[in-house]
Amino acid sequence: MQQTKKKNKRGEMIFAGLFLLPWLVDIVVFKIYPFLYGVFISFFDVSYKSNTFVGIKNYLTTFNQPLFWNALAATLKICAVTIPVIVIGALLLSFILRGRSKKFKSAAKIILYLPAVTSEIVLAIVWRNMFSSTFGVSATICAWLGIEPIHWLSDIRLTIPLVGILVASLCIAQPVILLSTAIDNIDPSILEAAEMDGATPSQLLWHITLPSIMPTVSFVLITTTIGNLQVFYVPFLLTGGGPENKTVTVLYLIYKNAFEYGKYGIADAQGMVLFILIGIMVLAQYKLTKAGKIR
Repeated sequence: MQQTKKKNKRGEMIFAGLFLLPWLVDIVVFKIYPFLYGVFISFFDVSYKSNTFVGIKNYLTTFNQPLFWNALAATLKICAVTIPVIVIGALLLSFILRGRSKKFKSAAKIILYLPAVTSEIVLAIVWRNMFSSTFGVSATICAWLGIEPIHWLSDIRLTIPLVGILVASLCIAQPVILLSTAIDNIDPSILEAAEMDGATPSQLLWHITLPSIMPTVSFVLITTTIGNLQVFYVPFLLTGGGPENKTVTVLYLIYKNAFEYGKYGIADAQGMVLFILIGIMVLAQYKLTKAGKIR
């Protein structure tokens, strides 16, 4: 009897393993192996003919390259726009949706999700045409008003916010859905009891609602940070890295070094630096929020 049970369990494990096998192959072949190979290549001067071991030279070249620090600054500036807009905006929208009818919530979420399911490439091209200073919606409105066209794509004071807002519009839908669900799952009896005890709306917000959804807020903050530190398509297509390389992000620079300049070793070294930067920022946020707990 026991042998039969063991055989059945073994069969179930094999059957489950077969279902997991494609996923495991994908993880190993397309994620783990490329990452480990990237770490390996970052210590080599790679060319089409040979690979020469250079130790940490690629890392030293990266840190001595002004364009890298410029790209890092551009990435952090874009994140300074996108992360607060996404997190705070998603919270505000979630509170607005709270208590609404199911039809209203569904319609609002569909509208918010439209940019997310639309190709980033298409949206970036549309925005580039809309905000062109020579043609498009922006130029047409300026002509109607009789004012000089606004140089959205060539004025660094406007370009970074424009890139940040477009990225935020692409990424805000999922945080809204997650936070809205978390708010809806708060036990109404807790809120009712607090109201009966004389709690004000602000007290309900700060002492009940926000602590209850903090694990979700923490998750949204961390995933938003990871995603926005890897911004590439939007500045690549919207501004081409301009003006004067001021919107070249770290991932964009990695692309340029690898596929335009053929400097694969330096590109991999910069990729490792970006990976470490993401790890540090995520760890800091994890500690700050205590993985969803308020200090």
